[in-house]
Amino acid sequence: MEQGRAAKIKRSARMCGECEACRRPEDCGQCDFCRDMKKFGGPNKIRQKCRLRQCQLRARESYKYFPTSLARGREGDLELLKAQLGGPGPPESLSDEELPLDPRLYQELCAGAFDEHGLPWLSDAEDAPFLDPVLRKRAVKVKHVKRREKKSDKKKEERYKRHRQRARHRERRGHPERADARDPAGLGQCLGPGCTRPARPPSKYCSEACGIKLAANRIYEILPQRIQQWQQSPCVAEEHGKRLLERIRREQHQARLRLQEMERRFHELEGLIARAKGHPPREDEESTEGDSEDTDLQIFCVSCGHPINPKVALRHMERCYAKYESQTSFGSMYPTRIEGATRLFCDVYNPQSKTYCKRL
Repeated sequence: MEQGRAAKIKRSARMCGECEACRRPEDCGQCDFCRDMKKFGGPNKIRQKCRLRQCQLRARESYKYFPTSLARGREGDLELLKAQLGGPGPPESLSDEELPLDPRLYQELCAGAFDEHGLPWLSDAEDAPFLDPVLRKRAVKVKHVKRREKKSDKKKEERYKRHRQRARHRERRGHPERADARDPAGLGQCLGPGCTRPARPPSKYCSEACGIKLAANRIYEILPQRIQQWQQSPCVAEEHGKRLLERIRREQHQARLRLQEMERRFHELEGLIARAKGHPPREDEESTEGDSEDTDLQIFCVSCGHPINPKVALRHMERCYAKYESQTSFGSMYPTRIEGATRLFCDVYNPQSKTYCKRL
């Protein structure tokens, strides 16, 4: 019943305003409640006022006084710490020279008797006394020094282990025959076909000839079966290559047919030219009767397309054709070599341009 009533009392009513704890303006910064606060770097899980600011009359009993375990031992040290914290000034104002510290307590502190979560005469972590910041800093420094020493020792041990492992690995790689020399019974027989001699230490064979014989026997035994398997299973690349070859052969056949047709036409043109050369030229009788009528007649040049008089048409066409032919190149660096073609191109070599003529 009393606990329920105390819980119902508002927090503002839990202060009398007259006791020393209610009149204290600042937190001590050393108790478990202060260490839990966010301003002192705590997680803020307990969410209680400083123990030295808990009212002596109206606060809860568990928050008022220090735990009873403090009274078990070293009452003088506890009173000394309470006197330091209960002074008018803040605890941070004390320096190392102004701190009235017991030499025996300082020796135990430097020897590592104090831990972060408890002291030698305290059984619970929450029952720890409120150390002065100077003492706390010294304890933390001692603890950090010990941690550094432990870390350095661990690093040295790890380095030594790694060094030993590397040395053993190098020794094994540099002298592989030593392991075989230690175990003479481990030397096996040569794996060559029909060989009864012992194998050399780094190899499975007594000589290179035995290894080559065994490899040849394996090839003769395995390769025919593999070839048969390859032949049974169709290869996509092979099928694609066959189709490509068939298409190329068809194109070659069509090209040969076109060459034969061009060769046939070439021979026909050669025969026509030969027959034309065999006929004697026929001289047309010039008549003066139609001269007046031909003056108004005009024809167009086949090369340039300009209208010209029939009397000078032949001379103009020859000159015009020669002019346009001189501007066009029909040369190549290589002669024509076509199978089945007698003379498809002119192929006359020009030493000035170093080309072969490619006129039909």
